[in-house]
Amino acid sequence: MKRIIAIGILLGLIGYTLYTQLLAKEEEKVIIPANAGHYGEIIKNQGFVGNSSFDFTLSTLEGKKVQLSDYKGKKVILNFWATWCPPCKDEMPHMQEFYDEYSEEVEILAVNLRDRERSDEAIQQFIEANHINFPILLDEKGKVTSAYKVLTIPTSFFIDTQGTIQYHFIGPMSVNDMKRLTKSMN
Repeated sequence: MKRIIAIGILLGLIGYTLYTQLLAKEEEKVIIPANAGHYGEIIKNQGFVGNSSFDFTLSTLEGKKVQLSDYKGKKVILNFWATWCPPCKDEMPHMQEFYDEYSEEVEILAVNLRDRERSDEAIQQFIEANHINFPILLDEKGKVTSAYKVLTIPTSFFIDTQGTIQYHFIGPMSVNDMKRLTKSMN
């Protein structure tokens, strides 16, 4: 089963790479250097960067409602992830480390693709195992994931204090990526 999931993820990444290379040539891409210790890509001019973020309301595992627009006035990293995604697993400790240091300045909203998860228990176990204390939001019907046109996870959007998307990052982020990108936003 794990092999099938891994193959599916790999095929998805290959498909997305072909899409971005063949069909979306007008996009300006800034590639993170390979020597940065991870892979990742900032996408510019894909219809998101420079535009207002799409507002939404999602629930946490505890049932608390969280609305994106409630964070206007604060920088936000809007991250899309799942427990079965190896790059997401790699990224989460970096996100927690960043959040531990910068939570006063930057909020992380991690949107779980709940419609593709096994169970709420799997999500809770993942949160506990990784000592995550930033908000985990459940996209139970995939509507927010679709609105942000997320094809590959992890994917993150960096939203400034005015609610404008400044960066669209595909792939796992390091602490340095998060510091660099949030520092450059107002």
